[in-house]
Amino acid sequence: MIEKKFDIGLWLDRGVFAGLCVFCASAPFSITMEEIGAFTALIFFAVKLAAGRAVLKWRWIYLPVAVYFAGLVLSALTSEYGHWRSLRSALQDTYVFLLLPVFIEEGRRIGYDRLLRVLLAASAVSAVYGLLQAVTGIHLFLAHPPAHGKTFYHVVGFFGLHLNYGGFMSMVCIVSVAGLLGAAASRSRIFFGSVSVLTLLAAIVSYSRAALAGLAAGLVFVLLVKIFSGRRIRDFVVPIVLISVIALSVSLIPELRQRVSYVNSWEKLSKDGRFYIWGTAWNAIRHHPLLGIGSGNFRNVFDRYKDPSYLRKSTRTHSHNDLMQSWLDGGLAGLAGYLGIIVLLAGGGVMFFLRSRRKPGRDAGNDETAHLQLGLSSAVVVIFVQGIGQCYMTTAVIAWLFWFLACGLYAAAGSGPAETRIAENK
Repeated sequence: MIEKKFDIGLWLDRGVFAGLCVFCASAPFSITMEEIGAFTALIFFAVKLAAGRAVLKWRWIYLPVAVYFAGLVLSALTSEYGHWRSLRSALQDTYVFLLLPVFIEEGRRIGYDRLLRVLLAASAVSAVYGLLQAVTGIHLFLAHPPAHGKTFYHVVGFFGLHLNYGGFMSMVCIVSVAGLLGAAASRSRIFFGSVSVLTLLAAIVSYSRAALAGLAAGLVFVLLVKIFSGRRIRDFVVPIVLISVIALSVSLIPELRQRVSYVNSWEKLSKDGRFYIWGTAWNAIRHHPLLGIGSGNFRNVFDRYKDPSYLRKSTRTHSHNDLMQSWLDGGLAGLAGYLGIIVLLAGGGVMFFLRSRRKPGRDAGNDETAHLQLGLSSAVVVIFVQGIGQCYMTTAVIAWLFWFLACGLYAAAGSGPAETRIAENK
């Protein structure tokens, strides 16, 4: 009988893989479980590094991330609203940066496409649950019209999907759409197509203007890239059909049309609370243009810089705009880091896609991976557009997903077909 030796490296690999699987499977459902999975993977990865069984390599994404983080720290240390409180808030918003090497290096080793499929499948299940909850909200609204002036949107939103959930689903949707365009096998097309439809419906029923605008922008981005790189009818039909579905939803659903109509009316927009919040944020930026006010301090300066005509008594905790928020939290360095992250990831994803498409001897597996890279870069466009009307970079459910998808660009760039990965790992 051959006695098997205990292989610590194998168990460390399994620990990282299990943690990342828990992270991907729980991301659409539970922040707590998502954190447990992520930090389980981080702990096992740290042990691998200490044991010399993993290597950290330089990735260009670390440069704008470092600039962004340096801006947050510098702004916190120079803030007049509490140094340690600002620093603590900055660390709470950016501790996900510790996971970037795990997402990239382990994603390349495991095969990022496997982890991504777990996330997409879990998101589809979550979308079904959210749609059922939304139907329950609609039924209750019709059976028992609410008092106190509550609208259909408020009731369905309460019983159905949270607005940040719509942002989550729109990012997942654009990745699955790109996967559908590159899928060669019927089983893959059914999988990516199902996820695309379910997450699209979930984003629509969330009634989130930012989510739908971001998704539409991501689809246009995919369409433009495909115009310059492909000629298949399916490449153009799928994005156009989904954009049409979003447009029809806005025109046919009264409450959604009413929410979107604010954008077309200056009178309505000028009375919208978010308009005043942006004005307050800009006033704070004008008084602190170089170093900002420090992370977590918007609530402390809100009353000082708000427009006198702003009637709401509640104090806002963020500016509802990622560009302004990065400037407020980290000054010019924070703004430069944020823009650098967006440009590097969106542009780098397109370069990865085009480079993969031009490789000689390209097979179906490489083609699907190339399209997933396009989907990942499109998700960056989605969150950027969403961030015009909301703060998603510091919203846990969105920020964690964003960084997982962003690191996927670097992980997928080194992930070929399964047989290649197995041969490399031997």
